Amino acid sequence: MLALVSIGTSPGLPGLIGLLALSGMVVTDANALLSLVEESCREGRDARTAVIEGGRRLRPLLTTPVVTTLALIPTTLGVGGRGGFLSTSPAAIVPLPCGRLVARQRSDGRGRVTGTTRGGPVAKQAPKKPRAASKTAAKDKARTAAELERLTPRKLTREQLIEALNDDLAWEYQALIQYVQHAAAISGAQYDAIKAELIVHSNEEHAHAVSLADQIDFLGGVPGVDVYEAHISPDADKMLEQDLDGELDAITRYRERIAQAEMLQEYGLRRALEDILIIEEEHARDLQDALGL
Repeated sequence: MLALVSIGTSPGLPGLIGLLALSGMVVTDANALLSLVEESCREGRDARTAVIEGGRRLRPLLTTPVVTTLALIPTTLGVGGRGGFLSTSPAAIVPLPCGRLVARQRSDGRGRVTGTTRGGPVAKQAPKKPRAASKTAAKDKARTAAELERLTPRKLTREQLIEALNDDLAWEYQALIQYVQHAAAISGAQYDAIKAELIVHSNEEHAHAVSLADQIDFLGGVPGVDVYEAHISPDADKMLEQDLDGELDAITRYRERIAQAEMLQEYGLRRALEDILIIEEEHARDLQDALGL
């Protein structure tokens, strides 16, 4: 917008639409990057390493706003003709993969240890002698393999995915009921703010249930009405611990479900599940703060 004003051109409707679209993309990308950094912290990495690893994911996050910006420049300036955004999109999309290909080829050329360069042949590096694996390294390797086996998502058919989503729906019903009961039963002046937060959580769990039911119906299934048993307690901290256990379980399930949706190329479902996962992670952080964890 500042660039348009500086050249004496007033922003038109396409420019305003583009500004709104880019604003939404910035918020979405920032939330996604924050989730990546926090996930790395929960996996045991220090803050600096988590931020660096999150920064490595900036390239795919920035692709959409960059393409949109490039495609909207001619349209905003009024030089796109009747084709408008559609006529300028190829000019924005095509250079990106081409530039990425050139950069990758140059990177591969720098990384080789054999072959030739402009200065002549490159000498082969002497292979490093393998070090004897210690017992600790062997245990770590076995533990890593076990964790990978546990975390590797099961590949499901569409029917099995619908069944798994109905199971998730039953847990959302349970979370909704449990939050409502805990919000009503928790007492004490020190829990007033937490009580209000639990009510917010219950409303968001209701929204998750509605979203899951819509996705199940879209996939050709029938949303279920089964409900898992809610957990209650007369002790306030125990209530919060029960809620936290449920959120941590939901985070694990939705991460697996997102990968399964990706395998079946159900990208709309994947996006809906990603939105649910972000909220569930926020719930878990709220409860951990309330418990002083």
